Amino acid sequence: ITAGRAEELAKKYFKDYNVSDVKCTGETVAEQLTCYNVVLTTNDGEMSASISKKGGKVVEFNSYKDCSDRNFSVERCIDIAEDFLDALGYDDMKAVWTSENGTTCNLNFAYEEDDVIFYSDIIKVKVCEERGIVTGLEGLSYVLNHVERTPGEPSISKAEAKAKLVKGFDVEASRLCVIPVDGGETLCYEFFGTYQGDNYYIYIDAKTGEEAEVFTVIGTAQGRALM
Repeated sequence: ITAGRAEELAKKYFKDYNVSDVKCTGETVAEQLTCYNVVLTTNDGEMSASISKKGGKVVEFNSYKDCSDRNFSVERCIDIAEDFLDALGYDDMKAVWTSENGTTCNLNFAYEEDDVIFYSDIIKVKVCEERGIVTGLEGLSYVLNHVERTPGEPSISKAEAKAKLVKGFDVEASRLCVIPVDGGETLCYEFFGTYQGDNYYIYIDAKTGEEAEVFTVIGTAQGRALM
């Protein structure tokens, strides 16, 4: 798309933000992706957005007005973020993690198809809990990775995968997902739970039954998994 088209799209994407002026200020290259840098003037001050030169997608967005109160719950913030992503053309996104600090709700969304989560296709969204609007977005991983693909069928059952977990691991939630591994993607059973007082994500390869990844969750006082 042209710089002029990027400005038109920015007006469309952010039509609910009382935008009075939009200017393209140049280009940025992020990995293999070229984006137009767009500055938007609103009643609440300036906002910035990166619009991909190929496809016209919002890759990044930031509003600079601080949030100082909490008028919206996490659940309502999830709904607000989902509506915002839909308006940008990011369909079938599911909230998988949230954290908040009393004024801002930070959400991770991943693409979902046929009840399978694709973790390569992640979009991070920030919602102001005072005003109930999206004030930030980072979607480079999604834009670079999202293509049509099928996860395939698991070769083992969830119960068989669960039996592979370390003894004493207390499972709180589980689901099928596709995760990036060694430059490719692997269909796994994701298990979220606790072991000896710490929170973990454990991924069991749904084809082989082997452990594919283990992640420790750090600093969860204000964060939680959405399963």
